[in-house]
Amino acid sequence: MFFSHFTSTTHHPWGLPRDSKEIEYVNTQGNMGWHRDFNSYLNTVRFQDAWLGELLQLFEQHGIANETLVVLVGDHGQAFKEDITTRTGTYKNGHVSNFRVPITFRHPHIPRVQYEANATSISILPTILDLLINTGSLNRNDMVVASDLIHDYEGQSLIRPYKSSQRGRRAWNFGVINSGASMLSVTSADAPWRLVIPLDRASQWRFTDLKNDPLELDPLEKWSMEQLVGDVRNFYGEEASHWVVQADAVAQWWAWERKRLWGYKATK
Repeated sequence: MFFSHFTSTTHHPWGLPRDSKEIEYVNTQGNMGWHRDFNSYLNTVRFQDAWLGELLQLFEQHGIANETLVVLVGDHGQAFKEDITTRTGTYKNGHVSNFRVPITFRHPHIPRVQYEANATSISILPTILDLLINTGSLNRNDMVVASDLIHDYEGQSLIRPYKSSQRGRRAWNFGVINSGASMLSVTSADAPWRLVIPLDRASQWRFTDLKNDPLELDPLEKWSMEQLVGDVRNFYGEEASHWVVQADAVAQWWAWERKRLWGYKATK
């Protein structure tokens, strides 16, 4: 049995039930009022954490905890004023804070492991299938089916070493930026660089080095790909500039391929 629940409390505008007490985690008084959104968000995280605790306790009480795999994941991050002062939120905002989303697989008998990989939520289903196959949770026929299905997905299982590249091909990650059709985010698992490409004429190309600038405080932004590649070469070297060219080509293909798969035709 599969059960999914979308929890919207931690989503904008970060409201709490009327009987919930709000805690001031950061100073929001006077000139510090610009921290209010972030403080409200932290309060909703606390509220939701308590609710999830009640849900997991319910599984224990009904004796189904050992038979239940809980997957916790967010649909997107959130850029606050603490992250970027020029533009907050997710709308037409390519800041990396909108894409930093943790994934947690929780089961009483799964070892606690901090797994670091530049991956996306497309790894969830392959990971679930891999766990079912290798924990004896399926009968023989279902195990054969699952073992075949797992190879049909783009994502990699997260209970195995993550392949950042294979046979010269990088493991690319793509992120559609709200509200879609304007910008696309691109990273690869084998490199620290990040590229945001425009899908319209109102956005810029944007490059960042997440190893040396994890908060994206000093992005390179240009109105043409040629200008961006030149600046990346000057500031970050030849390898980074080659990566940008490849990332742009792969991203343009990916955007076209999504339109083909979904039968999308732009209207004038």
